[in-house]
Amino acid sequence: MSFNGNQYPSDEGLDLTTKGQIHTHDTSANAALNVGSNTYLLTADSTETTGMKWAASAGGATVTTQSIFFTGGSTTTSTSLVDVPNSTITLPTRSGGFAFISVQLTCENTVSTAATQIGTYKNSADSIQSCNEQNAVNTANTINVSDSDDLDGGSLKARWSTESGTTTLSQSSGSGRSLMRTFEVS
Repeated sequence: MSFNGNQYPSDEGLDLTTKGQIHTHDTSANAALNVGSNTYLLTADSTETTGMKWAASAGGATVTTQSIFFTGGSTTTSTSLVDVPNSTITLPTRSGGFAFISVQLTCENTVSTAATQIGTYKNSADSIQSCNEQNAVNTANTINVSDSDDLDGGSLKARWSTESGTTTLSQSSGSGRSLMRTFEVS
C-alpha cells in the first residue's frame, strides 16, 4: 500500500488475508487487526498492542413517546393562562434523560383581532409561550410551542388564554389536530 510509491519500506502487516481485517500499527511495526464479532464496535484502548480493540456496544438510548389529543369544542375566556382540559402528561423518571415537548392548538375566536396564547406548565411554573392573533372571526388558527424538560417524573400541562372573546378548540383531524406530544430520550 503506497501513496507516493515508497511510503512504506516494507509490506509487513499490510498484506491483509482475511475478510474484515484492517491496517493498524503497534509500537514498532505495521499490523493487521482481525475483524471483530458481529455487532461489536471498534474502540480505542491504550492497553492493547495496537491501541484498538473490538468491544460490545455499551448500549443505545432509550426512547419513548407520549401523545394527548385535546377534546375539540373546549373553550376558554380566561385572559391569564389556564390548563387546557385533559392535557396532563407525566414524564418517566430516567437519570440523565430529557423530553422534547410539542404543543399544538388549532382554535378559533369570537373576536377577529383577539390573540390566543399557549404555553406549557412544568416544574410548578408556566414555561415557554407562543402568541398568535386571529385573522378573522371563527376561523381556525394553529399555534405551536416547543419546550424541553428533564425526565424527573414531573407532570406537564398545556396552558392557554385569550386576549378577549371566547377561544374554542377546533374539531380538526390530521395536521391541524390539537395535541401535546413528548419525545423522551435517555
